[in-house]
Amino acid sequence: MAAWLQGRRPSLALVEVDTPEFTRALEAWAEAAFLARESPREMKRFLNRLRFANTGPTTPDGPTMVGLAVLAHKDRRRVEAFRDGRIGLEALSGTSRNDQDAFAEAVERAMAALRSDGLPFQPSPEDARAFLDAWTAVTVRA
Repeated sequence: MAAWLQGRRPSLALVEVDTPEFTRALEAWAEAAFLARESPREMKRFLNRLRFANTGPTTPDGPTMVGLAVLAHKDRRRVEAFRDGRIGLEALSGTSRNDQDAFAEAVERAMAALRSDGLPFQPSPEDARAFLDAWTAVTVRA
């Protein structure tokens, strides 16, 4: 009987939803994302939120979306300041800081890795606006 029921159960197809560029960006930004909030549970919550936020039609491209998400995961106010024109890209990414910490160094490595893959992280204030709209619309609990 169990074999018969097993054969009648619909199979679930695995659907790959991440584009290759999004996947590569996740790989490049993974260290910085973890350093933003050093907890496996926070990392899982971050990835779930990012994937849900990335489903909108007006979201930035994958590498931009992932990079902005990592930076917002660390300090959303910096992304908001970039969106509003109060800071530039160097201040947003932390590359202009004299006192480099582990997070800022991981951001620099991520940006270098993406540049070498032809996927530079160069968001515009409009990208930041679209990102924040999508990011704010998603809440992930536990």
